[in-house]
Amino acid sequence: MDTNGRYDLLPSINLHAKNVKTDLPQGYEQGSIWAIKYESSSLPSNNVLKSDLGYMVFLEKSLKNFLIKKYSKSEISTYNFIDSLISDSVEHKIKLEEVTVPYNSSTKNPSQKYKKINFEQKNSKNSKIGLLGEKLVFQQEFDRLTNLGRKDLAEKVTIKSIISDSYHYDILSYDEYGNKIYIEVKTTTSKADTAFYISKNELEFGQQHKQNYEIWRLLNFNEEQLSAEYYILKGDPTTTLKAEPTTYSCVPNIL
Repeated sequence: MDTNGRYDLLPSINLHAKNVKTDLPQGYEQGSIWAIKYESSSLPSNNVLKSDLGYMVFLEKSLKNFLIKKYSKSEISTYNFIDSLISDSVEHKIKLEEVTVPYNSSTKNPSQKYKKINFEQKNSKNSKIGLLGEKLVFQQEFDRLTNLGRKDLAEKVTIKSIISDSYHYDILSYDEYGNKIYIEVKTTTSKADTAFYISKNELEFGQQHKQNYEIWRLLNFNEEQLSAEYYILKGDPTTTLKAEPTTYSCVPNIL
C-alpha cells in the first residue's frame, strides 16, 4: 500500500544501500519477514508507531500459527513457503467503496440446518479479518485527514483495539476541527449484510458518546485485493441498530 509516502508490508529491505550507514552485518536483512518504511523527514507519531507495531506482531503470530498447523518440520525445511505466504502489497491500493445502508438486513433462516462449528478456528479467522478491516479504516481516516491538510491529526489516529479491549471501541480518529471520533469496525467477507455482534459495553460506550460515535460496517471484504464496501452508522447505536441479546454472563446459582 502506497499512501502519502508510506509503504506498508514491504516484502524485503535493504540496509546496505549506498547512502545508508549501518554497522549491521551482511545478510541481516534476510531475517525480515515484513517491514514498514517511514520517511525520516516525516516520522509518524508514537500512536501510529504503536499501532503499526501491534499490527506486525499480530501478523507474526498469525504466520506462526499457520505454519504450525499447515506444515510439518520436514516441509518447513524443504519448501520456500515463506515467499508464497507473503503478498507484495506495495503496488496495491486500499479500496473502500461507500454504499447506502441496506433497508432490510438479512437474517438467518429459522429452518436452516445447523452444523458443528469449530469455534477456535472461527474466532481466529474472525480476529484476523477484524484487525485487517480496522487497518483499512485506519488508513482511510489517515488519508482523509491528510487530504484535508490536517496531517497533525492524521498522525494521532490510533487503532485502540490493538492496545486493549477496555476502550470499548476500535479506532480513535478526529474531524477536521480536532474533535474526537470513536469508531467501531464490523467486518465481514460476506457480500450480504448479515447480522453482526456488539457487546453490552460497546453499546453503552456508543450511547454515552453518541455525538462522536460511528459504526463502520465493512462488507465483501477481500483480503488479497485490500478492498471492501462499507456504510457508516453515526450516533447512538441503541437507535441506529436493532440489537437483540443472544448470550448471557453467568455465575453458579448456589442457594
